[in-house]
Amino acid sequence: MSRRGHLSAKERLEKLEELKRLKAEYRLLGYVPYAKQLEFHHLRARERALFGASRAGKTLSAGMETAMHLSGIYPHWWQGLRFKKAVRWGVGSETGDLLKKGPQRILFGPMEAIGTGTIPKALLVLPPRMSRGVPDGIDVLQVRHCTEGQADGTLSAAVFMSYADGRAKWASDEWDGAWLDEEPDLDIYTEAVTRTNTSMGPVMLTFTPLRGISEVVMRFRNSQPDTAWCGLGLEEALHFSAKDRERIIASYPEHEREARVRGEPMLGEGKIFKTPESVIAIDGFVVPKHFAVIAGMDFGIDHPFAAVKLAWDKDTDTIYVMQTYRERGLTPVAHASALRHWGNVRWAWPHDGLIRDRQSAEQIAQFYRNEGLDLTSEHAQYPDERKNGLEASIVDLDQRMQSGRFKVFSHLHEWLDEYRYYHRKIVMAENGARRSVPVKERDDLISATRYATMMLHYAEVETPLPQLDRYRAAYAKQQRRSWMGA
Repeated sequence: MSRRGHLSAKERLEKLEELKRLKAEYRLLGYVPYAKQLEFHHLRARERALFGASRAGKTLSAGMETAMHLSGIYPHWWQGLRFKKAVRWGVGSETGDLLKKGPQRILFGPMEAIGTGTIPKALLVLPPRMSRGVPDGIDVLQVRHCTEGQADGTLSAAVFMSYADGRAKWASDEWDGAWLDEEPDLDIYTEAVTRTNTSMGPVMLTFTPLRGISEVVMRFRNSQPDTAWCGLGLEEALHFSAKDRERIIASYPEHEREARVRGEPMLGEGKIFKTPESVIAIDGFVVPKHFAVIAGMDFGIDHPFAAVKLAWDKDTDTIYVMQTYRERGLTPVAHASALRHWGNVRWAWPHDGLIRDRQSAEQIAQFYRNEGLDLTSEHAQYPDERKNGLEASIVDLDQRMQSGRFKVFSHLHEWLDEYRYYHRKIVMAENGARRSVPVKERDDLISATRYATMMLHYAEVETPLPQLDRYRAAYAKQQRRSWMGA
């Protein structure tokens, strides 16, 4: 130090190097999450998923939280669960190599810079227990646990597990919590949850959903009990400039962009309906009496039964989806009972309604007629025989959406969920030709909508039921008079 108390250039450089080292070794203390990362940390559910864009910070956020629980050091803004004792934490990824490049690097730092991960270097118990199968891979990482900021003499442990090891290896431990980075198969995921059942501790899942609408994704997107999720898009990752985001987005194939940029599940060759949801979803309203109505049903022989009710403004040729129903495992009697209150409406139905029940030999469509629903005399088809089939109905709906002639009441969340994920896949024909076909999964309400739209020519202004009964009585009386020659 100089005579007047000022630092020399060499001393100043040494202080800056020390500060740089301390920041690297105590990253946890300087962690300030982005808004979506903070939302993920504070989700009120035992199982939490962060569907994130590539390189947006999803792995870092879970790595920071895991470091908090292992060390017992929580930032002032933390509102979630706090562990006041040492914990045992499961950490998983697809392979041993990805474990090393992902969660291990985030928690521990690279081998050439040990202690520069999310766990403060001073709390690491070195050397860790190394993996015998992966060079520089760690099996178990021990961490000194702190109480009120001071090490209390107990040790937490992060146990690294690979999905490739198989479910059997995962079925032999108990954890206080778990973090899975990259999407596992459902059996591995449920096994990880099972490892935490004694403690009922948190399970975190972070990945870019490149596998599409998988069982694991739908576990969260269908809002199963005690699950919650949020998305972290590229636009919310503040470490990228606007120009960098544009270059990154342009570098991805179109069918991968929703997943890699927004964290939305990848839909194979892409979504079938590309009209923005904000264009078709509108607030519900009381349908004017002059609108014609028709309903459509999809029988659900090997999938959920679904039904929709449409209103049709003939003046503008605009269709409105105003009611929906989707249930699995019930009988035709139960479905019909739920739908009768929809009023006096004609029902469009698919070709498989002609299939006969094995026991009664009665057509499936007839079951619903017997329960009082007014099914059309023929299965769903366009009046123009040249325009029929699945693709024709998809084109019809797509053109209506693009031209503003198809709307959905915004509170019909199940319908909109199907809309988001309705997509195509490539299949190979016997002659080796490739063709793109709609994926027939989670499309029940969309299918019912297609059938009703195909039969719009049956749509009628809805007649109140009491008035309909009077019309029927008057018609029957007139018929009797005609027959008697009166």
